[in-house]
Amino acid sequence: MCVSCYSVSSAKPGCVFVVGQPTPPTPPTPPENPFVCNVTSFQCESVAKGTAGGVEKATCDEQCIMPPPDPVTPINLIGTWRGIGIQNGYKFGEWDVVSTTCYL
Repeated sequence: MCVSCYSVSSAKPGCVFVVGQPTPPTPPTPPENPFVCNVTSFQCESVAKGTAGGVEKATCDEQCIMPPPDPVTPINLIGTWRGIGIQNGYKFGEWDVVSTTCYL
């Protein structure tokens, strides 16, 4: 099995070969007090040690942030709209709105 290719001025280009199974890397030690991000509230919550995705509190706080809102006008709002106020007891009103695609 060719693991990596090399090219050195004193050697011909070729491959490094491994005989047998390569040693897998040592997995990182899980944190003592792991936290995961709640993707609904965007708050870090403490979980049991060994929980998948658990990270240190500082790492969680750094990564668990609410994404910015989508700055694009929704497709179903693009166009010309007219609003008419017809409720009893209020002044009559009429509004025209032209909505276009907006990228911030």
